[in-house]
Amino acid sequence: MVNIYQLLGINIDDDAKTIQLAISIHQKAKTLPEKAIEAAKQWLLVPDVRQRYNQKLQQEHPELFTQIAINKEIPQGAKLVCDKCSTPIRSGSKFCPNCGDPVDYRDIASENEVSSGENESDVVITFGYSSSASYDRAVAICENMPSYSVAGDGNKTVHKLSIPLSEIDLIVNLYEIIGNWKTSTFHIGHKQITKRDLTMGALGCYRKYCNSYNKEEYCANNSEYYNHIFGCNRLDMPIQVWGGGWLEYGQFDVFGKWIFDKPRIQKELQDGLLENELCPRLDRQAVMKIFTALPNSISPNTDPNWEYKYQYDYNNETYQSTQRMVGIKPAEKK
Repeated sequence: MVNIYQLLGINIDDDAKTIQLAISIHQKAKTLPEKAIEAAKQWLLVPDVRQRYNQKLQQEHPELFTQIAINKEIPQGAKLVCDKCSTPIRSGSKFCPNCGDPVDYRDIASENEVSSGENESDVVITFGYSSSASYDRAVAICENMPSYSVAGDGNKTVHKLSIPLSEIDLIVNLYEIIGNWKTSTFHIGHKQITKRDLTMGALGCYRKYCNSYNKEEYCANNSEYYNHIFGCNRLDMPIQVWGGGWLEYGQFDVFGKWIFDKPRIQKELQDGLLENELCPRLDRQAVMKIFTALPNSISPNTDPNWEYKYQYDYNNETYQSTQRMVGIKPAEKK
């Protein structure tokens, strides 16, 4: 029995999003036969069909599932925090009490979460007493949060709470109220964030995602001209119908085969991941899996899905233009 997971270069327990991304990159790069691509779609993207496929695969290759079973086991008494909304989960529960997400090994809290009750992606907010007319309003909002705590009294009062980024509108609202106070701080991990971070950049984009109508398509934002194969349009590394961008990172060999400059592509991807690291939707591991699956070379001479991209240079003295190959691009649909 063919191990489709192995063909795609993914793990057996990867989620549907990762599977879809892997299929997309292999389909665009033509690194797998069309028959294998169709098999992956039919067998892995439909939940009940995938379950039957996994059962048959496990019968023939039980060793592939041994480590998964170990990884998925939740130790008795383990502290649980929802990996989707950061809500603490009571031991023995099958679903998150806040968002309803099924409980599994991904909800096992890290040491930091157990000791502080905060998730790394939570926004931790602190502020002191203020004579502002908005002080009582800010306190009233914070008191509704399960993570809220207060220490000291009078002018030495310090309020503290952590809010998951899924509540980005609430975080922005609180920033509007207390963000300009000298005593207020907003942190994600060790990074202090500003209103600009919350309303622009990666978090501003995430806020738009939270309020978007079609969440499934928002992050990639693909069109007939762009295919953001890495799953995030803010990485700004799509495959464009006219070529360009990272499709020109490389050089031709003597046979007309395009050899990708993968270190340069990787560096640009890593820079984009760092720039957008605050976004909770950005899956660094999934992005790098797609990068790893990229072919090292493509030859338009033998692959009908690709063609050469030419640049035309004009000579002002001879009034003639010459063309030279500068990269590759997807073949035009006929």
